[in-house]
Amino acid sequence: MAGNGGALPIACRKGWPGWLLAVLVLSMPAKAHDFWVEPPLFQTEPGQTVPAMIWVGDHGARERSPIQARRIVALRSVGPGGVRDQLPGLELGGVAADMHLLLTERGTHLLTLETDHAAIALPADRFNTYLQQEGLTPAIAWRRERGQEGRPGREIYCRRAKVILQVGPLHPGSAGIVTQATGLNLEIVPEVHPGLLKQGQALPVRVLFDGVALAGAQVRLSDLTADGRPLDQQVTDHQGRARFAISRQGRWLLSVVWTKPIPDGIVADFETRFASLSFATGK
Repeated sequence: MAGNGGALPIACRKGWPGWLLAVLVLSMPAKAHDFWVEPPLFQTEPGQTVPAMIWVGDHGARERSPIQARRIVALRSVGPGGVRDQLPGLELGGVAADMHLLLTERGTHLLTLETDHAAIALPADRFNTYLQQEGLTPAIAWRRERGQEGRPGREIYCRRAKVILQVGPLHPGSAGIVTQATGLNLEIVPEVHPGLLKQGQALPVRVLFDGVALAGAQVRLSDLTADGRPLDQQVTDHQGRARFAISRQGRWLLSVVWTKPIPDGIVADFETRFASLSFATGK
């Protein structure tokens, strides 16, 4: 559901800024769009800059994200040498890339991108459909309990994207970076580096919301070689876990969305977060 064009920003942090009497955007798509970062190559050699693009897509259709630079509040990588700020390499709307990443150390690197909030609203029928399709049970229950299913839906949303990158050969010693939580307020955490999966082994992941295991969330696996066409969908268990069978080499996207009510919300009733993890498997 959440698009970018015309939306109004609000910091994606605890506590809300004072401008909350902003006007909501009313003409937004009915479905949530995946949002992810994708490089031409997920594995490079030391000393090379890594170009990457920011995409939005849904059900096998994709396009370059029109997000504005002011909405990206953090772009950083974690690697064997520690944390590196990658914002200086941001070039949104570039002909060949939206960013050029500098990864100097051999090993596994994890890129994270964070946006601020934007506020949007939808007519009741479109909002209800969106909630059902995404399995956003907190919002469904909140609206039903208050008799608000016939009212327009109002939310603020932010994006969280992660990318697994490799510089040089993959070694188990540096692969643990991707299995650790980064502290994003919604994230998908692999419990095994996808590149180390054995034949027939499923990829186990955890979903964390504010650092806590999130149960009941729909996680989608999409094939990036088919423009993000969904292949599988699993619902997280009580420990926030789900498993995905990846039977061949390729380029993959995991995505999830979750929401929570905002008590006494002025411009929005819900705070919604979209998270993605993109990676490659095989040679």
